[in-house]
Amino acid sequence: MSRYLPLTGEIKWHLSITIILPGLLQGSSISKSTIIQNQDRLSPALQREAVEMVNLKIHGWGKKERTMIRFINSGDIFCFKLNNGKYGFGRIISKVSIGHTAEIFNFVSSSPDISADMLEVTALVFPPVVLDSYSLFDKRISGDWQIIGHQDGYSSVGHAGVFFSYGVGDSCKRVDINGNVQSIASADKNNYPPYTPKNDNHIQAMIHNAQT
Repeated sequence: MSRYLPLTGEIKWHLSITIILPGLLQGSSISKSTIIQNQDRLSPALQREAVEMVNLKIHGWGKKERTMIRFINSGDIFCFKLNNGKYGFGRIISKVSIGHTAEIFNFVSSSPDISADMLEVTALVFPPVVLDSYSLFDKRISGDWQIIGHQDGYSSVGHAGVFFSYGVGDSCKRVDINGNVQSIASADKNNYPPYTPKNDNHIQAMIHNAQT
């Protein structure tokens, strides 16, 4: 299966909980008390993901329109206006040298509202990207993007195989999801998407292309 459109870490977490703890799911949510009571029946990796999801807090659109770049953190949940008047959503993965890596969820709403239950079952519209977080969230000169929540304890471990590339000739590099840089052969550069920050226009076009 593709890692992105069919399944995200949260969906896989739900499926794994269903297999390991049959009968515990009620609709699309699992209570914190249920997770705590059954932690000894989960693997360490699933325990970490369960804790992440119960630590998700949404404060909503309009509460803080601008977020200075130094206050953008891994696990921040964001919302942005789409060209069609609806709203898209995503999550900050990590800070890197040219912005922040992020996930864009395959979920669109007529309002800038999203619940923890929705995030638990959403997928990604395409693989992680590098956002121009300075123009999107700090200066707010590209589109209308806002941080609307935060997921404590979020980990980028599910994207360990994601890389970007830059450079020419013998100076080619690849950058992982957390900004770590490695030298690569020039022949391998095109195996990865370019290490360039995306603004609102870029993301709008990528979402349009992914859905057509």
